[in-house]
Amino acid sequence: MLVISLSQESEAHLEQIAMRAGLTPDELARRAILDFLEEQQDAETALERLNHPACRWSQTDLEQGVDLEDRIE
Repeated sequence: MLVISLSQESEAHLEQIAMRAGLTPDELARRAILDFLEEQQDAETALERLNHPACRWSQTDLEQGVDLEDRIE
């Protein structure tokens, strides 16, 4: 369970947005947090791949059925 404190203005804004979306404020906050966590994971994955590039295939390689073993030296 997570408890967060918001200003009255932010809480009112959250309630308005949630109402328009047909959600409870808790559900909207839960979705927003989960979306944020997913975005962070995607960013971490992207940075890891940039820092440690792996074998890549071109569209032509895929169309020709080039296999992983064919590309590893």
